[in-house]
Amino acid sequence: MKRKIALLAIVALTLTFMGAGFAEAGTTANVSISATVSSSATLTLANTTITFANQTPPTAMTATENGSAVTATFRTASTAPGTLTVVAAGDLTDANSDIIAITNLTSTATNGTGTFFSAGPVTWSKTGAGATVGTGPSGTYAGTFSWQLANSWAYATGAYATTAIYTLTAP
Repeated sequence: MKRKIALLAIVALTLTFMGAGFAEAGTTANVSISATVSSSATLTLANTTITFANQTPPTAMTATENGSAVTATFRTASTAPGTLTVVAAGDLTDANSDIIAITNLTSTATNGTGTFFSAGPVTWSKTGAGATVGTGPSGTYAGTFSWQLANSWAYATGAYATTAIYTLTAP
């Protein structure tokens, strides 16, 4: 009996020490994670044409596209605000080179979300950075634009045109 107990003890000790040989192996590894986040900007204008129908002076001409949707989405790389500007390529001119000064054109905005867009009226410009029509921190802003052209008996009759560029800047 003592022999059986001694034999069982030897087998138990042997299995105990052999078990250490069956232990799981393990190791660790580090993983580096990086992400690049940059400034970005997206501007969506529902209308890319502004049309003013004839109106008897002194009543101002309003654009048929008034109430046009605009969405500005941007992320800035600093605490500086994003800015939306508009600059005209020049004055409104007709085929006879008659001119309606672009400063006779104004725009107003209604903010649907946030307070990014300048309520106005904002007088348009053809020089420098143009007229600021919105400014604010990173985000998504929706609103509507409306345009008005001052009217005068002094305007020569004709079909006037120019182009303008809206620029959304996210520094």
